[in-house]
Amino acid sequence: RGGRAEGVADEALRFVWDKYDAWQRERNGLDMVDLVRVAAEVVRTVPAARGQLRQRHSHILVDEFQDTNPLQMALLALLAPAEPGRVTAVGDDDQCIYAFQGAQGAAALRAFLAAFPRAERVTLEQNYRSSGTLVAAAAAVAACNRRRCAKRAFTSNGAGEKVQIVECTSVRGETEHVVRTVRSLVAAGSPLASIA
Repeated sequence: RGGRAEGVADEALRFVWDKYDAWQRERNGLDMVDLVRVAAEVVRTVPAARGQLRQRHSHILVDEFQDTNPLQMALLALLAPAEPGRVTAVGDDDQCIYAFQGAQGAAALRAFLAAFPRAERVTLEQNYRSSGTLVAAAAAVAACNRRRCAKRAFTSNGAGEKVQIVECTSVRGETEHVVRTVRSLVAAGSPLASIA
């Protein structure tokens, strides 16, 4: 355990990380990364544990797969039942929000297909919720990501309202803008349930 601060260039961050690791060791504590790391180590090094888990869980479903990191992928590969077609991953690399924790978006989805070569890829492209204008705007932004998995988002919904671009200089300014907008919509008669 420990040594996670090795290779961290920022001296202050390395100091804090070392203190955090020491604090955890004193308390026999594990954080989320440790839980996955220890589980993967046990499953990798204790064949009986791996066999028991594989026997207990005949199928595995991983939702939000774009937010998995290499350690979680390694654990999945260790736990996967031997029979093909028993592991399902659901993910959209355009919605990867945990890169700061090592999530790899499109690379995670490609790693899944490499680890499970008989997996079938099904691409869901139709958006049933949003307006045509919003889907087109989101697709245009997502298309700038050259590493994303190819897909073509579309909707059968009408064009809807124009997209508004609002530039805020701070999180507080953004929050205040959202609150003002919601209050204005409610005052005009829009039900809260219709405001996303």
